Amino acid sequence: MNLRAVKNVLGRFRHYSTRQKLFDLSSPNLTISSLIVALVLGLTVLSLAWLANRATQLWRATATLVVERRVDETAALLVTALVRDMRGVQETILMPLATEHLDLDAPYEITDRVARAFARFPYPESFFVWKPSPDASVLFNRADRPPEWAKTNGTPAAFPVALFRDSPEPGQLADLAANHVSPGEEVAVFETTIAGIPYQVITRVFYHGIQRSEIFAIVGFTVNLNWVEAEYFSEITDQIERMAGTTSAAGAYSLSIVDQEGKLVTQTQKSNGDGPFTEVEFPLAFFDSLSTPGITLGSDPVQRWIARAAVADDPLLAAATTGASRTLALILFAILASAVSLLLAIRLWRANFDLVATKANFVQMMGHELKTPLTSIRLIGETLSAGRFVSERSSMEYGALVSKEAARLSRLIENVLTVASIVDSKSVYKMTNVDLGELVTETLTMLQPQIDEGHFDLGVEVPGSLPEVRCDREAIVSALENFIVNAFKYSDHYGKITIRVVHDSRYARVSVRDEGRGIAPEDLPSVFDKFFRGKNAGFVGSGLGLAIADKILKDHGGSISIESTRGVGTTVTLNLPRDSS
Repeated sequence: MNLRAVKNVLGRFRHYSTRQKLFDLSSPNLTISSLIVALVLGLTVLSLAWLANRATQLWRATATLVVERRVDETAALLVTALVRDMRGVQETILMPLATEHLDLDAPYEITDRVARAFARFPYPESFFVWKPSPDASVLFNRADRPPEWAKTNGTPAAFPVALFRDSPEPGQLADLAANHVSPGEEVAVFETTIAGIPYQVITRVFYHGIQRSEIFAIVGFTVNLNWVEAEYFSEITDQIERMAGTTSAAGAYSLSIVDQEGKLVTQTQKSNGDGPFTEVEFPLAFFDSLSTPGITLGSDPVQRWIARAAVADDPLLAAATTGASRTLALILFAILASAVSLLLAIRLWRANFDLVATKANFVQMMGHELKTPLTSIRLIGETLSAGRFVSERSSMEYGALVSKEAARLSRLIENVLTVASIVDSKSVYKMTNVDLGELVTETLTMLQPQIDEGHFDLGVEVPGSLPEVRCDREAIVSALENFIVNAFKYSDHYGKITIRVVHDSRYARVSVRDEGRGIAPEDLPSVFDKFFRGKNAGFVGSGLGLAIADKILKDHGGSISIESTRGVGTTVTLNLPRDSS
């Protein structure tokens, strides 16, 4: 071996080892940096998750606001339609009447107007005209929906009107109207019952002359409140729902009417119960309550009913809810995937630093391991090259020492090549049948100097007859040597060491037991890893011995098992399959 080349290699080892100390993973700064990175990563993930949740909440809130506006508009549309329709007869039929239209001898004009009212508005059930002098009256009933108390022999006038003369009802209603109107007032509204049926009656009073002191005629119409509750509102709410559906989707809203006592009068469909809703009060008044605010229905005020609009199946709200939930899920998944990727990147980063540190430790160890035998060889070479006189015995000792150190160097190099897989160990095994007891004896003979240097109570238990095993003799000796040397080192060069050989039908086993330091439980799973050094190893080493031994045993179809307890000792067992031939 060229000593100058070896020195150059050692110099590069020292330079490389010094440079790699910069990457020491045991540095507190690196640990603090890792904690800071983890904290920043956690805060980033939480912040992104909060922002995603906030964004989806705003999305849902915006959609809800839009739906609330539509619900408010629908409720306002419903109330507007109801109020306008309920005062429509008074505004378009009753109030435009003039005295010349009230000729009861030839009631063609008033009949025509009543027919138009029945055709246009569904709620008036009857019209009546009453004059005090001469006492005359005319009753106009719907032909298609006559009152339950109406006569059946009326004279049909113009369809859909049935005309009755001299019926008692107009006179009775006129008396009630006169009682509810103050002198000179034109409109009288009241509620009464006819044949047990509740009615709301809207009348207009005509006077003689400008003084308004004498009544000329009373004209009015009746509204069957039972029919109104059962039929009237359902038709209007259905119409308004269809109109609202043109701006969003059919069936998007639930429209309902609730009476003064909270009873549900009608409902287009059920609401979903979770969406926005709007309630608007409206008067149950088939007259213009705004232009006549002082009017009461007798002693009672006008009833206040409620029109309610709510969400039933609005596609905008449903799409916003579903879309926001899916978007939030996707964002959270993306955040989680990013966090996992960052964690893996950090783990890879730490693994790279672990690898750098391992390489640095390995280079440092190899420099130390190579330096010792090379120093001995160099000293012997300098002695011999200087021509100093040595005796024949000293020459033999020097030669043996050089041979021993050269063998040590070769073993180190072979270990490195084996672990690095530069040499395929399987291809160079020389398999022969050997006696396991002889291998133990051979290994102990090689290690006799170390045994002599220590203070060991060495016990060897080998049975008289052992089955042969087929193996590479030198490889198994190398593995056994590693186990026994470890027992010496970690017993601090004293104590009891027991080597036992046993066998069964499948395996021959060699166990090496010491009473030394033992192996930490957290280190046991990693003892066969390349370059692994336990935290409390306490000795300079390559961390390759057990890795090489494990590879050798696996190449032979065997295995290694280790049992260890801190402060008690360690037992390492080599298991070789018996020769089947």
